[in-house]
Amino acid sequence: MLSKVPFKIIGVIGGLAHRALDLGRLAQELYERHKVVPGIILTRSLMETTALLYLTYKKMKHSIETQSTDELDGFVDRYEFGAMSMQR
Repeated sequence: MLSKVPFKIIGVIGGLAHRALDLGRLAQELYERHKVVPGIILTRSLMETTALLYLTYKKMKHSIETQSTDELDGFVDRYEFGAMSMQR
């Protein structure tokens, strides 16, 4: 049976990249209009999105090294559905 993890990862990375692009463009626009505080808030959101992209990379690398997708699959599910939904 084929694993769905690669397709899930593509969706996660694509979504995060799209979010980062939107946040970066809007933050730049706000800074140019001298709206500093909203620009700072969006810049922080951009950094958090970048951190999540990096964490995804680290989880993928670990999955390749251990040749196991269980941990990566759980991480992707928590990202897609939220951590609270996994506790039920």
